[in-house]
Amino acid sequence: MKRRFDRFTFSPMIRLYNNPWIAILTIAVCFVLSWIIVRESGGTKFAHLHVVYFPVVLAAFRFRVLGGIVAGLVGMIVMGPIMPLDVLAGEPQELDNWVSRGVYLCLFGLVIGLLHDTILSHQQELFRIMNYDPVTNLPLFEAFRRKISAAAQTINDPNDQHVILNFEITTAVDIRTSFGNDACEDFIKACANRIKSILPEESYLARGGHATFLALIEHVTPQEAGRISNLIVCSLQYPVMMRSLPMRIDSRIGMVVFPDHGTQPDDLVRKSFAAMLQTPSKFSTASVFNEHDDTMRRDNLKLLADLGQAIERKEIVFYAQPKLCARTGLVRGCELLVRWKHGEEGMIPPDRFIPLAEKSRLIYDITSASIEAARTYMMATEAVLPDIDYHIAINVSGWDVTDSDFPSRLKAAFKDDMKRLPYLELEITETSVIEDLGEAKPILAELRDMGVHIAIDDFGTGFSSFSYLKDFPADTLKIDQSFVREVMQSSTDAILVRRTIELSKDLNLKSIAEGVEDKEAADWLTKQGCDMLQGYWIAKPMPLSEWPDWLKQNDPRAQA
Repeated sequence: MKRRFDRFTFSPMIRLYNNPWIAILTIAVCFVLSWIIVRESGGTKFAHLHVVYFPVVLAAFRFRVLGGIVAGLVGMIVMGPIMPLDVLAGEPQELDNWVSRGVYLCLFGLVIGLLHDTILSHQQELFRIMNYDPVTNLPLFEAFRRKISAAAQTINDPNDQHVILNFEITTAVDIRTSFGNDACEDFIKACANRIKSILPEESYLARGGHATFLALIEHVTPQEAGRISNLIVCSLQYPVMMRSLPMRIDSRIGMVVFPDHGTQPDDLVRKSFAAMLQTPSKFSTASVFNEHDDTMRRDNLKLLADLGQAIERKEIVFYAQPKLCARTGLVRGCELLVRWKHGEEGMIPPDRFIPLAEKSRLIYDITSASIEAARTYMMATEAVLPDIDYHIAINVSGWDVTDSDFPSRLKAAFKDDMKRLPYLELEITETSVIEDLGEAKPILAELRDMGVHIAIDDFGTGFSSFSYLKDFPADTLKIDQSFVREVMQSSTDAILVRRTIELSKDLNLKSIAEGVEDKEAADWLTKQGCDMLQGYWIAKPMPLSEWPDWLKQNDPRAQA
């Protein structure tokens, strides 16, 4: 209630008082009222005389020091010779009486004016600190948000458009870590000057964060704004000298158009950041906001939040896909494929949530769940086929095999039955560790010393090379299904698969082909010397409840 009262009462009155003519009229009316009050109350020797200070204060607050002094002089005249000391007695004022009173009024107006100037200067300084960047002298986000709100109210024509450009200087992090904060701020200032020199004069440029700038261009089409962003990118191509070294300026730009993409300031700025993160087209320098990509990003965040709870609720399950010996047809184990039984969306495949988990520590929780599932499948397998050579394979990420604690975590998980550890196989994609192979190699070697088998998953789809294979401590090569599925139709795929099988034999590695979907492909792979087969022709992935029965029906050793 109080805020509403202030908004609808005092704010309009203050804005009205800012008009100089209204202020002068108000002060004059106060002087007249003061004269009437003093005269009607008996004259200047009575306490009501102090009412004259009110118009002096009003004048000092509106017209500062000069207004306070002038109002003091006016007060001296009003309460001076034209005002008797005692109305009833008809006693006039003495000269020194009203002159001294006038001096006090002028001094009072001077002091109030000085106080007002001091308060105003501190207020302006505080406003500048809160709304302007001290390095670039550009407005900060709050000021930019107010500018967007004002610009949104100027749109009357549906064809009229405003554009927000969001610039991020990605090189700033390297400058800060290499040269320090002061050098980085100088670098940012140089970039701000470059951007400002290209933007139209009527544009509004603000600093949105450490290395980001927000520009508002009013009454412009997206095409014209794109041309301006191209000019800015070209300008940023020229290096900035830092400590006598030419530093490149790498940047990315997001573009939002309003009212097309909304009118709320916070939402528009959020969308400009989202646009900046979106991958631009090959010949574009500014990425325009895309609603579909933004929705997908927000859905991913929600899915990631749900994933943490799903792990706690045991909604992450593992389906087994069998692996057979190509020569004998006997079961050699299985690969555990992770699935998410989502309460609302049903079964979610791994390519939907594993990439999200790898961006957080949840991938470690999924790996732990995979290890526990492997132990469960080992016991189920041994109950049906005791004393056989098999491997239960689980997929692990690059985060796992570059974590020095991973071998210890694995030992802790198998502490009650270490004898089963050699039946575990870790499938690792080459792309997940190729950049950190030096860090992963000793950990993989330690895992192999523990008896764990290592398989290179999706071989042929990443950075396969002889030097890579020479350094990778692996036991098995898994030929990617994208080659295996077309092996009977594509001579190129057939050559690649055959050469991979030969390579695995030369390197003393086992080979397994995934994606085997018909007998013809299985026979061809067996003829080429592939060691193991995996795919829908053998069996689709199945839950733990079906795994023992499948073993009994498909492996003759279980029927013996």
